[in-house]
Amino acid sequence: MSSEALKNKQTKLRDYDKEPIIIEDYNPLFLALWTLTGIPLVILIYIFNPGGTSSQSLSFNVFVVLPILMFPYIYGYIKTKKKRKIKLLDNEIMLLHNDVILEKINLNDITEIRKTFSDLYHKSQYPNDFGRLMSYVLFPIAIYMNISLLVNKLLFHVYQDSYKSYHFYDAIIVFADNKFINILPATQDQYNEVTKYFYIKKHVNIDMAKVFFNFFGHMPEKINLKGDR
Repeated sequence: MSSEALKNKQTKLRDYDKEPIIIEDYNPLFLALWTLTGIPLVILIYIFNPGGTSSQSLSFNVFVVLPILMFPYIYGYIKTKKKRKIKLLDNEIMLLHNDVILEKINLNDITEIRKTFSDLYHKSQYPNDFGRLMSYVLFPIAIYMNISLLVNKLLFHVYQDSYKSYHFYDAIIVFADNKFINILPATQDQYNEVTKYFYIKKHVNIDMAKVFFNFFGHMPEKINLKGDR
């Protein structure tokens, strides 16, 4: 038996229930980063007041309205930091918060597996009809959000393992009816593990998978964190 064949045999014998792939879920980080990158712009608007707004109104918008709008995005990351993980087992994939299952997909129920750079990770983030309408109206902001996401992801991968894990489509999103789980490997070793898992379990080559594109962004999550304390 060749060394390559032996390697493949050993890989296929892995018991993912006893030795699961565990990926820390960093997806909530990117909405917070997008929000924080807008602070310099807010400061410039406050200093130069290009719209000629009254001083009182400008101060109210900058120091009251904007912080209220920004809070859910930043808090979404604070409440999930170091608490979220994705576990890939022999027959299912789970998204957990403090070891409480938030979403679970059985491998037999998977309808589609795609590669993506989107940070959309839960069905509760889909915008309502008004949110979708505003996305079209505020088209330049949608462009800014996507560019910001790409830049922040590049910096994230550089920080994690000196750029080695960066792929334009760096995440794998798994669909099952109305559910989905977004898996973002933080390192090249994790990426190799996850792509090998899907090749063995579902005969899917992630490099050849279709692209999932979510141009108009999403809302903060609305998940009942029963295990959050």
